[in-house]
Amino acid sequence: MILLVTVGSTNFDCLIYAILHSEFLNDLKNVGFDKIVLQYGNKINYKDLSNKLESFGEFEKIKITQIITKFVLKDFGVEIEIFSYIDTISSYLQMSDLIISHSGAGTIMECLRIKKKIIACVNNDLMDNHQLEFAQQLDIEQYLHFCSNFENLIQSVKFCLNSKFKAFPQ
Repeated sequence: MILLVTVGSTNFDCLIYAILHSEFLNDLKNVGFDKIVLQYGNKINYKDLSNKLESFGEFEKIKITQIITKFVLKDFGVEIEIFSYIDTISSYLQMSDLIISHSGAGTIMECLRIKKKIIACVNNDLMDNHQLEFAQQLDIEQYLHFCSNFENLIQSVKFCLNSKFKAFPQ
């Protein structure tokens, strides 16, 4: 299965590093994921992220395009493709089995239109935290799952895999 993680263009380091935690990667593999596509935004330094991935033990690093790099983490049995930002993420949305996303309205609405399971995470570092009410309301209406605590992220993944969400009106 494929997990897409997208943070848009803003800084959302705490989500990125929650994903890149050895316990989370092990748990993710145990529930059936073997590929993560990680769109990390414009604020994280590529070299820092690369060093983090290289610290997980035996790996293979493959440059796919000018902006996309794949890491095969052999100790975890998972591939992670990383890129900072691309103009259109639609093809990645389509191929993903689950999406963990910032709670920006544009990304969330695009995911809902194509009937994808979504874990919406609110970026508390944003000035007015405008994403919170939006994500909470969509969770209440059972269109997606809202996760406010990254320590419980794997529980959110398991919940989504075992849940049926309402289809968003077109």
